[in-house]
Amino acid sequence: MNDSLKVLVVGKAGWSLDEAARQLEQAGHEIERCQPTSGRSACRRLDGDDACPLDGDIDVVLVVRSRPHPELLPAEAGAACGLQNRIPLVVAGRTFLNPFENAATAILGPHDDVAKGCEEAARSHPDR
Repeated sequence: MNDSLKVLVVGKAGWSLDEAARQLEQAGHEIERCQPTSGRSACRRLDGDDACPLDGDIDVVLVVRSRPHPELLPAEAGAACGLQNRIPLVVAGRTFLNPFENAATAILGPHDDVAKGCEEAARSHPDR
Protein backbone atom coordinates (compact mmCIF):
# COMPACT_ATOMS: atom_id res chain seq x y z
CA MET A 1 0.00 0.00 0.00
CA ASN A 2 1.52 3.30 -1.07
CA ASP A 3 -0.87 5.58 0.77
CA SER A 4 0.08 6.79 4.19
CA LEU A 5 -2.32 5.78 6.94
CA LYS A 6 -3.34 7.67 10.03
CA VAL A 7 -3.20 5.07 12.82
CA LEU A 8 -4.54 5.54 16.32
CA VAL A 9 -2.18 3.51 18.55
CA VAL A 10 -3.56 2.56 21.96
CA GLY A 11 -2.45 0.31 24.77
CA LYS A 12 -0.59 0.35 28.01
CA ALA A 13 2.61 2.39 27.84
CA GLY A 14 5.73 0.40 27.35
CA TRP A 15 8.35 -0.71 24.90
CA SER A 16 5.89 -2.77 22.83
CA LEU A 17 3.67 0.27 22.21
CA ASP A 18 6.66 2.43 21.29
CA GLU A 19 8.07 -0.28 19.02
CA ALA A 20 4.78 -0.63 17.14
CA ALA A 21 4.60 3.15 16.67
CA ARG A 22 8.21 3.18 15.43
CA GLN A 23 7.47 0.45 12.86
CA LEU A 24 4.43 2.35 11.60
CA GLU A 25 6.38 5.60 11.31
CA GLN A 26 9.21 3.84 9.47
CA ALA A 27 6.62 2.56 6.98
CA GLY A 28 5.50 6.16 6.40
CA HIS A 29 2.34 6.18 8.50
CA GLU A 30 1.17 8.92 10.85
CA ILE A 31 0.61 8.05 14.52
CA GLU A 32 -2.08 9.43 16.81
CA ARG A 33 -2.54 8.63 20.50
CA CYS A 34 -5.45 8.94 22.92
CA GLN A 35 -3.33 9.51 26.00
CA PRO A 36 -2.84 13.16 26.92
CA THR A 37 0.66 14.43 27.61
CA SER A 38 -0.30 15.08 31.24
CA GLY A 39 -0.96 11.38 31.75
CA ARG A 40 -3.85 11.91 34.15
CA SER A 41 -6.19 9.62 32.19
CA ALA A 42 -6.26 7.43 29.10
CA CYS A 43 -8.37 9.94 27.16
CA ARG A 44 -7.47 13.44 26.01
CA ARG A 45 -11.09 14.59 26.02
CA LEU A 46 -11.70 13.33 29.56
CA ASP A 47 -8.51 15.11 30.57
CA GLY A 48 -9.96 18.44 29.43
CA ASP A 49 -8.48 18.57 25.92
CA ASP A 50 -11.08 19.21 23.22
CA ALA A 51 -8.99 17.40 20.60
CA CYS A 52 -9.90 13.74 20.17
CA PRO A 53 -7.92 11.92 17.47
CA LEU A 54 -11.14 10.23 16.36
CA ASP A 55 -12.52 13.63 15.34
CA GLY A 56 -10.05 13.43 12.45
CA ASP A 57 -9.55 10.90 9.70
CA ILE A 58 -8.23 7.83 11.48
CA ASP A 59 -7.83 4.90 9.07
CA VAL A 60 -7.07 2.14 11.57
CA VAL A 61 -6.96 1.67 15.35
CA LEU A 62 -4.07 -0.48 16.57
CA VAL A 63 -4.25 -1.99 20.06
CA VAL A 64 -0.87 -3.16 21.31
CA ARG A 65 -1.07 -5.65 24.15
CA SER A 66 2.03 -6.46 26.16
CA ARG A 67 0.31 -9.18 28.18
CA PRO A 68 -2.84 -11.30 27.95
CA HIS A 69 -5.88 -9.89 29.69
CA PRO A 70 -9.53 -10.87 29.09
CA GLU A 71 -10.98 -7.39 29.68
CA LEU A 72 -10.66 -3.98 28.10
CA LEU A 73 -7.91 -2.04 29.87
CA PRO A 74 -8.37 1.71 30.48
CA ALA A 75 -5.49 2.49 28.11
CA GLU A 76 -7.35 0.58 25.37
CA ALA A 77 -10.54 2.67 25.56
CA GLY A 78 -9.72 4.29 22.21
CA ALA A 79 -10.29 0.90 20.59
CA ALA A 80 -13.90 0.85 21.81
CA CYS A 81 -14.38 4.41 20.54
CA GLY A 82 -12.89 3.42 17.19
CA LEU A 83 -15.24 0.46 16.90
CA GLN A 84 -18.20 2.76 17.56
CA ASN A 85 -16.98 4.84 14.62
CA ARG A 86 -16.63 1.72 12.43
CA ILE A 87 -12.87 2.08 12.12
CA PRO A 88 -10.96 -1.16 11.39
CA LEU A 89 -9.31 -2.57 14.51
CA VAL A 90 -6.00 -4.41 14.59
CA VAL A 91 -4.85 -6.13 17.78
CA ALA A 92 -1.14 -6.93 18.07
CA GLY A 93 1.22 -8.44 20.59
CA ARG A 94 0.17 -10.81 23.35
CA THR A 95 -3.32 -11.39 22.02
CA PHE A 96 -4.31 -14.46 24.02
CA LEU A 97 -7.40 -13.64 26.11
CA ASN A 98 -8.12 -10.38 24.33
CA PRO A 99 -11.61 -8.85 24.53
CA PHE A 100 -11.50 -7.82 20.85
CA GLU A 101 -11.49 -11.35 19.42
CA ASN A 102 -14.86 -10.99 17.66
CA ALA A 103 -14.53 -7.33 16.69
CA ALA A 104 -10.99 -7.10 15.31
CA THR A 105 -10.34 -6.88 11.59
CA ALA A 106 -6.93 -8.50 12.21
CA ILE A 107 -5.09 -10.11 15.11
CA LEU A 108 -1.30 -10.14 14.93
CA GLY A 109 1.22 -12.04 17.00
CA PRO A 110 4.15 -10.40 18.80
CA HIS A 111 6.49 -10.87 15.82
CA ASP A 112 4.10 -9.94 13.01
CA ASP A 113 4.56 -6.81 10.91
CA VAL A 114 2.18 -4.22 12.40
CA ALA A 115 2.52 -1.85 9.45
CA LYS A 116 1.52 -4.56 6.99
CA GLY A 117 -1.33 -5.68 9.26
CA CYS A 118 -2.70 -2.13 9.50
CA GLU A 119 -2.36 -1.64 5.74
CA GLU A 120 -4.30 -4.85 5.05
CA ALA A 121 -6.99 -3.88 7.57
CA ALA A 122 -7.40 -0.46 5.91
CA ARG A 123 -7.65 -2.12 2.47
CA SER A 124 -10.34 -4.45 3.76
CA HIS A 125 -12.53 -1.42 4.58
CA PRO A 126 -12.27 0.72 1.42
CA ASP A 127 -15.29 2.83 2.36
CA ARG A 128 -13.45 4.32 5.34
